[in-house]
Amino acid sequence: MKKIVLLSFLLASLFAQTIDNDKSYVKFSVRNIGIRDVTGTITDMQGSANLNAKQPDSSNFDVTVNVNTINTNDKKRDAHLKNEDFFETDKWQTIHFQSKTIQKQNDNYTVIGDLTIKDVTNAVNVPFKIIETDSTITFIGGEIVNRIDYNVGVDYSNFKIGYDITIEVVCVVNKNQ
Repeated sequence: MKKIVLLSFLLASLFAQTIDNDKSYVKFSVRNIGIRDVTGTITDMQGSANLNAKQPDSSNFDVTVNVNTINTNDKKRDAHLKNEDFFETDKWQTIHFQSKTIQKQNDNYTVIGDLTIKDVTNAVNVPFKIIETDSTITFIGGEIVNRIDYNVGVDYSNFKIGYDITIEVVCVVNKNQ
């Protein structure tokens, strides 16, 4: 979950936008037992998104997702992911992303910032795209992160649980009128 999140949410107008918690989420996928992918989501996205598509360097993002909302459509697995073997949600309930800078090249964007999972913070670069309607701006981006870099999961062999987690962040903000 390195270059997730977390994060791919960003840019639009000079006005602050409100994150639409019902439509925003982090989707993830990891190889399990070397033959299938386990997918899931983490929701309850909170924070601030101050975006300016014309001047992305003046934009900033400070966003968290609540790890207790993890959902892989398997309650037993979800409970295991929350315990001390993985996310330790009794100590660390959120994954946090704080942007440092946003870059634009043609119609492509990249947010550079710090991703914190549990007690580990790493710098990440997350490419993303923007989809804008009259009332919302949606930021979709993602990256592949190594779970071991964030102390998530015991260092099992790559055969049991893959190290690389593919992450897609969908952050929907409502335009303030």
